[in-house]
Amino acid sequence: MSDFKGITRDTLFLMQLNRFNDSKAFYEENKEKIKADMTVPMRQIAAAFGDMMLKIDPFMNTVPTKMVSRVRRDTRYTHDKHLYRENMWIMF
Repeated sequence: MSDFKGITRDTLFLMQLNRFNDSKAFYEENKEKIKADMTVPMRQIAAAFGDMMLKIDPFMNTVPTKMVSRVRRDTRYTHDKHLYRENMWIMF
């Protein structure tokens, strides 16, 4: 986790803009920045906690790509049809 630089206010603002614009065009234009500044740091955090979580439950899934939420929402079964999230989370 030595590469971890944190998540900046600018990144959080970009996530809000992504949700506000709620368009594929805006997302595609900013996809690499969102990935580098939000998704990768979240996966680094998840990886850092992985070994500790395995001590609690050895059957727990600690693969960072499976633990971190996605930016794109699944809108098939919801009344809220926004395509993109303004936040992300880690689930153990």
